[in-house]
Amino acid sequence: MRCSRIRGGGVDHLRCALGIGVQHGWDRVGAPFLVTASSGTRVLALDDRPALDVYLERLDAPDHVRADPASFTRFAMTHPFGLSRRSGEEVRFIAEANFEDRSIGCIAEVPQGGLAWIMEGDAGSVLEATSAACSQAVDGLSGRAPLGLLAFDCIARRGVLGDEGIRAEVSRIASYSRGAPVAGFYTMARSRALAASTDSTIKPWWCWRSADGMTRVDIAAPPINWSTQQLAEFLVAVANSPDAPSAMLCAMQWGSEVLEAEVSAVWLTVP
Repeated sequence: MRCSRIRGGGVDHLRCALGIGVQHGWDRVGAPFLVTASSGTRVLALDDRPALDVYLERLDAPDHVRADPASFTRFAMTHPFGLSRRSGEEVRFIAEANFEDRSIGCIAEVPQGGLAWIMEGDAGSVLEATSAACSQAVDGLSGRAPLGLLAFDCIARRGVLGDEGIRAEVSRIASYSRGAPVAGFYTMARSRALAASTDSTIKPWWCWRSADGMTRVDIAAPPINWSTQQLAEFLVAVANSPDAPSAMLCAMQWGSEVLEAEVSAVWLTVP
């Protein structure tokens, strides 16, 4: 993508590029099923059966996972849902389960009537996905050295990796930066992702090179922000626009969809 800036009523094109990489590090388990009942982030039924029963049976979960909510949450951390979306495959991490109504709670919306499947992975597959995403992003720069790397990292990955794993992940990202600054954010998905939230405070993780050449990492508490996948898809869509009007239209359409707006408009002022 070529970068532009407005100067004196004209457009001054700069020689720069934007590289984007998107990976998740999870593999499918078994055949898909139909989400026959859901409400927002809550999955009520899969293939017309209680969602929790289907989930536990498909994974042949051990007895303690079937009986204890805390054990279930730990188990589900490495067994999220996968969804078929227009951009490809999306991951929906599972936050908890209701053992009374046999429903499953996810951290992002799961549409009723769509296809879903269970996925699995571990710290190793997640870190390999980090490397693949960085490589994909840097390749998009056509040989240019990056000016910086910005990562949007799903909060559920932190639960899988833990603090040491996150530091290893940040170090991997830094290894692709060629000494350029690296920063990132944990994101928690919301169905109305762009809507203002009074309880959202953006707290990043970031790293830097110290005087002794070592990579220092600071991991802050996760924020409530736009989902990782949606942010990446938005950037890809806008970056692929051939000109400024197309990029503006693309951004408006995406924003309208996320906000579920009936009408949207762009207000322009002419000096």
